[in-house]
Amino acid sequence: MAEDERISLGPEEAVALWIQGRDVWNAWVENNPDADINFQSVDFNQHRNLETINIDYWPFANFHFPTGKKNFGGTTFGEGDVSFNIATFGDGDVSFDRATFGKGHASLFSATFGKSEVSFNRAKFGDGYVTFNNAAFGDGGISFFDVNFGDGDVSSSAQLSATAMYRFIVQNSA
Repeated sequence: MAEDERISLGPEEAVALWIQGRDVWNAWVENNPDADINFQSVDFNQHRNLETINIDYWPFANFHFPTGKKNFGGTTFGEGDVSFNIATFGDGDVSFDRATFGKGHASLFSATFGKSEVSFNRAKFGDGYVTFNNAAFGDGGISFFDVNFGDGDVSSSAQLSATAMYRFIVQNSA
């Protein structure tokens, strides 16, 4: 599928699909494996207390993403915990640039990334625990430039591809 023919969900469409829960989301991704997903500048605080939300564990545990671009740039995840545990990102770039993770824990435990550039540049983590334990990063690059990890502990025993280019430029900008 050509780049200009690729399905692309903008922030409102991506949130509307996400609110329907993991099973609906994953079924949509299975039917649209090459789509782009854009959550840019979404404030998840606005969706945390919806009675209609069908999320088992906040907010992306066990979610699968298509092989297109995944943009969480400028996203605010709120004050609670953020879980991308066992999420599968596949190929295609992933941006968490300038994302704010709030005061809770941020977990990418056992998340899997494919052939992609993964960027956390200028992201802000809160004072909770941040973990990348058992996360697997494929061929591509990882960048943590000018990241603020807050006062919480950071733990990583991630699996890194031997052929990938990693830019661990970690600067804890207090």
